[in-house]
Formats: sequence, structure tokens, C-alpha cells
Amino acid sequence: MGLVVDEVVIESQGASYESSKNELKSEGRPTVTVLVSEASVSSFLDKNSPDNLRGVSVTIADGFVSVKATIKILVEVKVVAACTLRLVDGKQLWADLDNLNIKAPLAINLVEQQLAKINPLVDLNELSVPATITSVRAEGGAIELLGALDDSSWTFGS
Repeated sequence: MGLVVDEVVIESQGASYESSKNELKSEGRPTVTVLVSEASVSSFLDKNSPDNLRGVSVTIADGFVSVKATIKILVEVKVVAACTLRLVDGKQLWADLDNLNIKAPLAINLVEQQLAKINPLVDLNELSVPATITSVRAEGGAIELLGALDDSSWTFGS
């Protein structure tokens, strides 16, 4: 299972709903906010971690997603990885390794392999949300993606 998105908020001025088509129409381009909590990221990483990685905890603040965990290579080593977030084509959110508190090549390789496995963290194509994300913030315990619907109308369930 992929990363759980906690909330998707679509805001618009002057919207109308046509029930026969299950279509929402707006006078302008509606804005979209997608929220992902620390708990959701932590659960996602925990479920997708290799057997030698345990005790995953996530902190989202100051523009970074920090992941603390214990890796068992030959001995157990506590690792803290700080990742920055990057938008790709307005549809995907990727995590990039910014800093790792341990310089062991084996640990770095393991973290990079894990990032390759979980990226993209969010893919709007999988959410069936016809939106383009224009900015991302990592603050206050959540990742917030901000953007707009690609059109002024949206059919539910498409």
C-alpha cells in the first residue's frame, strides 16, 4: 500500500454541481491543498522498510522531512536522514537525501536504495485528481502540497 494522503481540500468561488453528470463546475480554477501527516509518512516508511531497519520515526519541520531509525548492518546503528522535497512535473512529490548523520558507505547505500523504492511519495496521477501542484511546504508536522485543478470543471469518480 502506498502513502496515505490525510486530506485533499478543493476550494472554489462560485461553484455549481450538476448531479446528472456528477460534475462540479467553477467560475475560476479551484485551488487544491493536499496534506500528508508525519504519522502517515512514518507508517508508510515502516511498512516499506527492509527487515534490518526498525524504529522509524518521522519529523516534518523547517522544510525537511527527518527520519530516525535503527539500521542493523553488522551492529545496530542509529541513523538520522534529512530529506528535502522536490516537485516533478507538478504531479509528483519526491524525497531527496540532503544529509545523513553517518558516513558509512553501506548505510548511505541502504538509505539511497530505500528512497529509490519509495519515490515518488505522492503521485497525483494515482489520486485521480486533475491538478497541478505549484509548491510544497514541510512545516508543523505535515507536508502541504499547494496547486490548482487543471480545469474549471471536474467529474467525480473519473
